[in-house]
Amino acid sequence: MFREVLGPTKREIANQLNRENGLTLAVLAERLGISREAVRIQINEMIHDGWVARSTQLRRGGKAGRPATLYQLTPAGQHLFPKQYDKLAQLLLQVLFEVEGLDCEHQILSDLTEQRLAPWRERLAGLSLDEKLQALKELYAAGDRFTELERLDDGWRLVEFNCPFLNVALRYPSLCSTSVNLLTRLLGVRVVREERFQDGANRCTFRILPDQPCEPPGFELEPEPQRV
Repeated sequence: MFREVLGPTKREIANQLNRENGLTLAVLAERLGISREAVRIQINEMIHDGWVARSTQLRRGGKAGRPATLYQLTPAGQHLFPKQYDKLAQLLLQVLFEVEGLDCEHQILSDLTEQRLAPWRERLAGLSLDEKLQALKELYAAGDRFTELERLDDGWRLVEFNCPFLNVALRYPSLCSTSVNLLTRLLGVRVVREERFQDGANRCTFRILPDQPCEPPGFELEPEPQRV
């Protein structure tokens, strides 16, 4: 991702800010061996793209003059560099699921579903199924441009082309039960996952069945897919 997103000069600026967050244009220009104006142009573009932020700091020793302008990576800029959150999540789930047992797994997934459900429940309360789906489409579009809602002759299909938890979900497929439960309880109808990343598909698809009302009392694990 690092090489795909940033050109060579911006990569070196990001490297410098990653090593020492909070540098001036003068320091960056000296370290890169280019003019201050050249650095300014690159920095302004990185600020516009959300990778870098600027701040001011009073000069040391009480020296007179304008505060120094410092530049640092934003949280998004920090994520240009490799992270291993998925490995940490896998390790945590391994300890919880494999050491503590099935009861712990069910409870954790149930609590996770409730946390994901809470902000959506109020937004969709009192709406018809069509209205819920339209609101759901708008909510998904705001946070994930890789998700689509398709209208079918007998219902709808929600398609996810990107799974933000893919590496963890491949190791622990039961994690995806939270999505099935979330959709079922929000919409009040049966939802079935038809295509799965875990089976080699390049997407997950959730079939929404309006003619099958369903109000599960609580969290339920997704049934294992039938193998032909």
